[in-house]
Amino acid sequence: MEVDGTFATAAFLHLAGELGLAVVARLKENLPELAAAVEERFGNQPPARVHYQDRERIEIWEADDFDPWEGLRWETVRVVYCPATW
Repeated sequence: MEVDGTFATAAFLHLAGELGLAVVARLKENLPELAAAVEERFGNQPPARVHYQDRERIEIWEADDFDPWEGLRWETVRVVYCPATW
């Protein structure tokens, strides 16, 4: 399921996990530390993948070892970064 970033609360994500649901949450200003870590890491490296859609180049970076935010009982968080939709 895809949700708006305002739903990326620990309580919501824990419940989704308990129900066996995978969640994709769009990162927004509600997690500034994570956003800053993403910009710092991916800002100076080439994309992990490049896709073309209707002659548009889409660059994607991803990593699964970002620190979780407060209250989230996960060891790490996976981030898929695509600046065109960021």
